[in-house]
Amino acid sequence: MRVCLAKKTRDTATVAAVATLAMRVTTEMSDVASSMSGGYVVFRRMSAATLPPSAAVPLDWKDWIVRSSSATADLLRRRLTDHSRDHWVNFAVIIVSADLLLAVTAAAVIVTSHLSGEAQLIGAGVLLASVIAVLLGYYSICVGSCLSLGPLYPSQLVLSFLIAADQIALFLVPIYAFQTKPHRWAELSLHLRWWSLAAAAFCVLAVAANFNEAGLRAARLPESIRKTLWKFESLQRLDRRLALVAAGALGVIFGISFADPRSSTTLVITATLLAVLMMTGALLSQSRTIAELEHAILCRKSHAVDRPDGHVAGDGEPLNLP
Repeated sequence: MRVCLAKKTRDTATVAAVATLAMRVTTEMSDVASSMSGGYVVFRRMSAATLPPSAAVPLDWKDWIVRSSSATADLLRRRLTDHSRDHWVNFAVIIVSADLLLAVTAAAVIVTSHLSGEAQLIGAGVLLASVIAVLLGYYSICVGSCLSLGPLYPSQLVLSFLIAADQIALFLVPIYAFQTKPHRWAELSLHLRWWSLAAAAFCVLAVAANFNEAGLRAARLPESIRKTLWKFESLQRLDRRLALVAAGALGVIFGISFADPRSSTTLVITATLLAVLMMTGALLSQSRTIAELEHAILCRKSHAVDRPDGHVAGDGEPLNLP
């Protein structure tokens, strides 16, 4: 009897040990599964913590951003609102730095060339026009970024990189032309005529980027604010038309240089003078545009002061962001 009782006791202990081991394994597997889906679990806990008690826990992260009142959600909203603006500002600084380095290189190549003083003078004119184009591109980005709101779209990304490539080409053309060591000015002009094509492409890309930003503003800004900025938009449309005229003229000059290679010298000089005049005028026009934007903002502020409630039309209206 004692042997049987001892045997039963051992069997019971063994079963209990096996059961305990099985429970531990089950617990460990549950912990592993929880850790594998930890991001989702943590997100659900954050959602439940940041939403008011009466609100249901959202099933999607977009719902959490929209409905949450936490500091993290506010930070994400601000980042989303300034996303495209931050891209344009950072992009402009980077590309201008690269362009200035190429400008110094081009100046050194032109000065150290063995060509005549006349050829070096024309090369300096082409370099000056390229620098003005870079200044115009940077200033235009600074003006347009004031009203660049919302996330960065693929169209903005592609256009910005195309503009960067074209601005680099404006300096690479004279660098290549003078490094080929042509024996005569006529040979140099055959290389420099490609600069007029790069300048025409710059004007076309500037129009495309400006038109794209205007469309995004029309889609994102409230109607009351768009009405306030009517003159700003009018000046932007005028700049686009003038840029298209400049692009057409430079394109015609480039085509004539191939039809009549003997006139390349005259055409290069004409294209350089035309580009300098048109881009300088565009710089002055952008200065007028930003002044008009400042005036429109001050007018809205003065209207708020004149009204008893201090309310400005459009304040509190949401941006039309995706």
